[in-house]
Amino acid sequence: MERKTIKQWIAEGNTETAVQQLLEAAKGTTSENEAMLLAARFQKYQRDVRMGTAGEEENRQELNRINFALLQLSDALAENEGAQPSRPSTQPALAWYWWLILLLAASGLIGYFIQKKAGKEPAYQFQYKQKDIPADVLNKIDSLQKAGQLVREISFGPGGQWAVFYGRNRFVTSGNLPRELMLKIDTFGRIRDEELKGLYLGANSEALLWFNRNLFWHTAYRDIPKNCLDSLGLCHRLDREIRDVAIDPATTSWVILWDRAGFTCENVHDSLFAHLNRTCRDHNLPFKSIAFSNDGGWVLLFDYNNYWYGFIDKDLIDALAEIRKNRREMLGVYMLTGDKWVVLYR
Repeated sequence: MERKTIKQWIAEGNTETAVQQLLEAAKGTTSENEAMLLAARFQKYQRDVRMGTAGEEENRQELNRINFALLQLSDALAENEGAQPSRPSTQPALAWYWWLILLLAASGLIGYFIQKKAGKEPAYQFQYKQKDIPADVLNKIDSLQKAGQLVREISFGPGGQWAVFYGRNRFVTSGNLPRELMLKIDTFGRIRDEELKGLYLGANSEALLWFNRNLFWHTAYRDIPKNCLDSLGLCHRLDREIRDVAIDPATTSWVILWDRAGFTCENVHDSLFAHLNRTCRDHNLPFKSIAFSNDGGWVLLFDYNNYWYGFIDKDLIDALAEIRKNRREMLGVYMLTGDKWVVLYR
């Protein structure tokens, strides 16, 4: 009966409940350690899905492997406990394999392997559309895409400066960032294994870096708006998750997106403030990212592939509309100016 219940949870797509039920059933048995390892494996799968560190097909394959291991372990537990000393003669000996076939079909893996056999490569972890972005940045984005990496942040600064974050805490840069900033990125990312989330590159070698849930670092220069830094400090003290930060160097406007649909801002255009309020208070939809160009444009992403914008290039508007029409997930918009931009999606 226990195995059948776990099987039903899996068939309904509720692997998390199946894992919890298996842990309870395995307590005090010789299979307890194996069940705990399987639970840890499922937690890693959930973390990879949440952080986007693995591709969609890779996640599907891993979930299918976890479900299969759940079925095997629950079957072994039932047999060891004597719950199923023998299979009824009216039930085919290989009946449980049909459940596996159904799971494979539901997860799309059968189609994946058919495509692979036909010579089609698995989808990249992200796609992009761009206009007039510097060639050296595009070359890095393209090479990361082909290497199966997920780009998480692209930052542009004055004088041709740029940085690209990918994976959990890996990065590539233009090579001309301030030495102090490079040391901090390397320390937080490579040495301390923090999750790098975003970077602002301003004039006069100023920089703002945010990482993990609500930690941040900034240069000693004071050109970054003080109220913005104070609000980031408040997010840290109140344990709010910092989702994204945008600063307009021309007007010192700034926006912080925190938690699901919270925001703090100053000196922003009326239309942006209205859309922040509409998304947050009227609809309670989750914010994803906010971006300013250096000539007054802005793009706000929220939910799966929804957006608001102002003062941006028509080609960028068309690109956003096409991505949403095709029901693809928007990952981020990054702009030099209103007509120099790149959009990441999958």
